[in-house]
Amino acid sequence: MADSKEEKTFLAQLRDAGADYFMARLQLTKVQAFEKIARITSIVFSLFIIALLACFTVLFLGMMLGFLIAELFDSNALGFSAVGVLFVLMLTLLIVKRESFLEKPIAEKIIKELFEEEVTNELQDENNGTDPDDEEKDVKSKV
Repeated sequence: MADSKEEKTFLAQLRDAGADYFMARLQLTKVQAFEKIARITSIVFSLFIIALLACFTVLFLGMMLGFLIAELFDSNALGFSAVGVLFVLMLTLLIVKRESFLEKPIAEKIIKELFEEEVTNELQDENNGTDPDDEEKDVKSKV
């Protein structure tokens, strides 16, 4: 009869420990997800600001170039048409090469930011001589 009571308390403790572990893992997963979402949001926002500033820079440099060419040829139409053709050529080049100019670098930056901490933690664990699997085995052996 005593063994049965000890088994019930052991199983209750085991169940409570498992529930605590599950809740802790759930909280950790939530925190990690929020951290990654925050990183992605900050990257997207900073890229948006950079793109907006780049657009204004290109706009004003285009106007400056248009006025410069217009003054050289004494024709506003010729100056701004030349700048328009230049912008159309740049847009065409950007559309054709968008994967290598835009998509790959942005995707690589996001992936690097997302996995940089995980790789750093794994390298630190390797350098410290600790293996997360060993810690799991120790916990299992104690239970």
